[in-house]
Amino acid sequence: MFFYLLKILFFYIVFILFVVVGLFFTMKVVKADDFYLLVIRHSINESICWN
Repeated sequence: MFFYLLKILFFYIVFILFVVVGLFFTMKVVKADDFYLLVIRHSINESICWN
């Protein structure tokens, strides 16, 4: 019974580890410069369109 619970716990830990590693490698980190460029681009676009 103990080894059965240990095996289940091991599989859960391995599954969570694969999920965390998969998310770590697939997520793209957004830099702060990208946000500021987006704000500047949006403000320029709005000023051109409304004038």
